[in-house]
Amino acid sequence: MRVEGDEMGFTLIEMLVVLAIIGVIAGATVLGIGAATRGASVEAEAKRLAGDLQTAADTAMVDDTPVSMVWDDRSYAFVRGGDATMPRHRLAAGIHMDMGDAHQPLPIGIDGSGVPAMAGLRGSSDRWLVAYDGLSANAFPVPAS
Repeated sequence: MRVEGDEMGFTLIEMLVVLAIIGVIAGATVLGIGAATRGASVEAEAKRLAGDLQTAADTAMVDDTPVSMVWDDRSYAFVRGGDATMPRHRLAAGIHMDMGDAHQPLPIGIDGSGVPAMAGLRGSSDRWLVAYDGLSANAFPVPAS
């Protein structure tokens, strides 16, 4: 800051430097808040499972080769002839999957003749269902009770 007589003030460059510093701090704060709330949700995992099931069903039809789904309560994978068609997907921490009465491996047929199944995904506060009808898969929220 420059002082000439009784006048005091900031130069334009000093003001621009201060504004740049404030902008960087504000940007870092906004990005930090976003990262804290961006963890994988039950909704995101359910939609991913539905998408992966749909991809496996489409792959089975296009390649004319049956695909099967294998799982545990924390992960799932799709296999064709003993080889993984997609890498095993591990669910995010705190999210669990329940396939109900479905028996392993779940067959995904080549002509839409896969075995229908329901997968329930639950986290600490919400639940989602993934419905597979043998041809397509969709994710739905479970209303709170």
